[in-house]
Amino acid sequence: MKIIKFILELPKNPKGTAQMIRHTSHGTYLPKNLKQTMQMYKSALDPYGGEFLTGPLALSIKWVYEVKDRKKWDTLKTSMPDLDNIAKPFIDCMTRKGFWMDDSQIVKLKLEKWYGSSPLVIVELEEVVE
Repeated sequence: MKIIKFILELPKNPKGTAQMIRHTSHGTYLPKNLKQTMQMYKSALDPYGGEFLTGPLALSIKWVYEVKDRKKWDTLKTSMPDLDNIAKPFIDCMTRKGFWMDDSQIVKLKLEKWYGSSPLVIVELEEVVE
């Protein structure tokens, strides 16, 4: 059973979400914020991936949003953006970076949002034994 764990240090809090994607008769439109967020994720993921894990996978992602107020550090973030909307672009970037063949392999998914001293994404990917 293979387990991959890593922490991505981001230059800023992510702003773009899947909710921003627009499908038109001319194709898919990705607004500037989402393009910037996805580029930030792709750059941060550069040292990782490329193994193409097979079979069912469990994925845990924890976003840490930077705030200056120390009292908020290590507390749950209950404000925007919506957790499901920040997950999709990040998972898509992981797919493009070659963590798995297709994100349909993810059979268990744990997502969290927290406040902290710096913007991070903490990832744990594990092969699931059937």
